[in-house]
Amino acid sequence: MPAPGTTALLILLPAAEPALAAARRVDPALVRPGLPAHVTALYPFLPDASLTDEVLADVRALAATVSPPEVRLTELVVTPGFVALAAPALQAITDAVCARWPEVLPYGGRFGPRPAAHLTV
Repeated sequence: MPAPGTTALLILLPAAEPALAAARRVDPALVRPGLPAHVTALYPFLPDASLTDEVLADVRALAATVSPPEVRLTELVVTPGFVALAAPALQAITDAVCARWPEVLPYGGRFGPRPAAHLTV
């Protein structure tokens, strides 16, 4: 469970909700409650106390440079304790976010400096 004040930049994927619904039918504990279908652009992001108007303007400016890609979730990734759908069309966005905030290691560095864009199921 994240500590209070932890933030994330997410790319919401409402069209992927059926994948999460299917996982919930198998076992409701598989899907984090209250979190919609998404690809994480950067987690953890900056502490909530650091989310100034300037930081939010930077996020908006970065988002404005991105054309909406066609996202196809066609590859299932399965490792012990982890199931995801690969989202390679969103990798350029996650890379741009990480390049803008290089002082923030994605997932605290647990998956290397450039984790693959994915929808966790």
